Amino acid sequence: MENSILELLRALQWPSPNNPERPTYARIASKVGFSEWTVRARLRKMRVDGVIRDIKLVPRFPFLGLDLSAIGFRTKMSAEEIVSKASGFSWIYSVHIVVDGYVTYNILHRGNSDLARKIAVLEDLGNTQFPLADLTAFRKRKISFTLNELKILRELILHPFVSSKEIERTVGLEQGSAEKIINRLAARGAFSLRTALNSKKMENGIIFAAVLTTCTGCESKVMEYIISASDSDIYNIDDNFVSSVLVMGYSKNYERMLHCREWLSSIPFVTNVTTFSPVDTYPISEDEVIDAITSRLSLMEKKENVRSA
Repeated sequence: MENSILELLRALQWPSPNNPERPTYARIASKVGFSEWTVRARLRKMRVDGVIRDIKLVPRFPFLGLDLSAIGFRTKMSAEEIVSKASGFSWIYSVHIVVDGYVTYNILHRGNSDLARKIAVLEDLGNTQFPLADLTAFRKRKISFTLNELKILRELILHPFVSSKEIERTVGLEQGSAEKIINRLAARGAFSLRTALNSKKMENGIIFAAVLTTCTGCESKVMEYIISASDSDIYNIDDNFVSSVLVMGYSKNYERMLHCREWLSSIPFVTNVTTFSPVDTYPISEDEVIDAITSRLSLMEKKENVRSA
């Protein structure tokens, strides 16, 4: 992957201080210095070739009454077996296959007892829990949604690149209002856009993940510091956890990855860096998320009907 493709991936990191507005092909083109046609063609080729597995909008799960925990396991299963078995559970949001024998499951749950039950299910499949990763504590951010905001969020999760005009038709909004609501939700931290890559399809280079342990309350400062570095190898950042920031990166070679790790370790407020490579991300299911939104919409519509009766 040449530098221009890394820039393309960074342009898909949204929302961020550098990308406050939803990334359209035109906006991405202006950031990376390509024509809009070239951006469309490159992204399409990367998806057809299997380099990009998915580009999805990931909500802040606690806002929907859900928690997401990233739990590491040892396993003897192949990548194909892991993905096949994980696909049978709607509460597995995605999996990260780190190296042979190690996997992280991103588990949607409602509290510790529900999480413990689901971990037991995964252990019954032949996994052994291992402190490879254990990101369970989310930063507590409060947000309330209007009816239209929740409807728009559901449309964006189902179709991340749907046009604003199509959203307005589907949800029943005034012309020109959808983009304003989307940008307002992004500014409030309701979601982020993530790119899942397939390291086996990369002709050159290394895909890696890094968990940065930070001082509590400094997660956003660390995120802003990383984003401000124009020459880093980081293309995705998640500051959603307490005292931790999860990043995904691409380096041309192992030496470059080690250099990036050293740089991450030098960032103010970062106390430790744990890197995993190579990393393959497999999206599994969004059913639990859509069900949670649909349930909340149903409850809000009932309350609205009672008020108007």
